[in-house]
Amino acid sequence: MTNVLDGDVSHVTEYIMKIISEESRNEFDHKVCLLLGGEPTVKIKGDGLGGRNQHLALLLATRIRDIPGIIFLSGGTDGSDGPTDAAGAVVDSHTIWKASYAKLDSGKYISGFDSYNFFKQVGGLIKTGPTQTNVMDLMIILIDK
Repeated sequence: MTNVLDGDVSHVTEYIMKIISEESRNEFDHKVCLLLGGEPTVKIKGDGLGGRNQHLALLLATRIRDIPGIIFLSGGTDGSDGPTDAAGAVVDSHTIWKASYAKLDSGKYISGFDSYNFFKQVGGLIKTGPTQTNVMDLMIILIDK
């Protein structure tokens, strides 16, 4: 494990999926809450709107869509994520399915780095306003088997 998440959001997504997989295999009869912190990065290649936390949440949503009982939140402690009014986003195993029902192609929003507009339509944006603090990005994983 690590004490700080950094690096490209695609690598962070893989790391978080490894954690989810390991925790899901554990024998427990209660809910698990995992707290992670750091400042992942994203190399923007499209002209969409969003930030690293929203993009991370969207990437993770595509990976947990068939894993019930997982909720993931990623947000900036300063209340801001990229050039948006959102601090980040929260997703679960239903997020991508809701997008499919709304005829939204999550892959298009990922490749266009347009996570803000994805979550604006599907739901999941976290809007706190400025918090007057900037510790790091916070990720929360809830697992309920």
